[in-house]
Amino acid sequence: MFFYFFCKIDKIQKVKAAEAHCESLHLSGIGVARARMAMSKGLDESVQSLVSASEDICSEDVMNILLLTQYLDMISRVGGNSNSLLLEYSPRVVHELKDFRESKEQ
Repeated sequence: MFFYFFCKIDKIQKVKAAEAHCESLHLSGIGVARARMAMSKGLDESVQSLVSASEDICSEDVMNILLLTQYLDMISRVGGNSNSLLLEYSPRVVHELKDFRESKEQ
């Protein structure tokens, strides 16, 4: 009889733990979605602000500037870590790296 109740208690604990984990993931997803919406809204406001500040700048130019800025920020963060190696990713680069490695092996 004891074993029966022990198994029931164990089952309830596992189900509750799984439900709690599921709810945690759900709330985490909501948090990520809200963060992305806030970033999107901020980006939109930045673009609109820069476009309205000058008639010579279009939204595409602003987006290119923002993308370049984010890229340079990422490069500086990655570059601060001496254990990092940043490689351009494209089929052409992968082929060139393979050719370079093969030329060093010969």
